[in-house]
Amino acid sequence: GEVPLVLVSGETGDGLAALMSSALEVHRRWRFSASSSTLMRWLVDLKRVGAVARLSDPKLKFARQVDSAPPTFVISVSRAEKASGPFLAFLRNSLRARFGLDGIPLHIHVREASKKERKDKH
Repeated sequence: GEVPLVLVSGETGDGLAALMSSALEVHRRWRFSASSSTLMRWLVDLKRVGAVARLSDPKLKFARQVDSAPPTFVISVSRAEKASGPFLAFLRNSLRARFGLDGIPLHIHVREASKKERKDKH
């Protein structure tokens, strides 16, 4: 994701107000929090557009946020062993795009879906 660039002059102090404004905005995004229902809509939309359609990819079942600062998510999938680096990068980039989290580190933990989650037809 992109990180804001703010030019500041050490000599004149120009840009200090913009620096503080940018820092506060990044901090606000770093403390991002989403409900499980919001994350499930994101997950359903990913599946609807066929973004995760390769047969070798894990099947997305459930998503929840377990922490903020930085935002940390648990994604339940079938075939968790297939959750490769590119698959995780795809999820991170999709979260950043959907929720305006450019420049914010995101932690994603993938786990095998429970029997109940596997039965749900999200």
